[in-house]
Amino acid sequence: MADIRRKGKVSIGPGQPPKDAELIDISKAEERWSIYELDDGTQVRSRPTVIEAWRVIDEYDAEGNPLYIMKAQVITSIIAPENLKRGKK
Repeated sequence: MADIRRKGKVSIGPGQPPKDAELIDISKAEERWSIYELDDGTQVRSRPTVIEAWRVIDEYDAEGNPLYIMKAQVITSIIAPENLKRGKK
């Protein structure tokens, strides 16, 4: 069973009042990179990293699953060709 650390309120959408929620510990994560090759030879890599997972109490999606609000940060890595870097021609 998930280890619930605390209760609080989260916003589920703009203009909607905050809802009661429980902060759920993340027990396992697999974060893979999305990789984009640009026409100028640059490779852009990005991946979301979830910071917190909140389960909204008594709220469910259209399929009946519990509603979760994820607080996340996007990590980005740029690998540019030498000729595009500052001071390199």
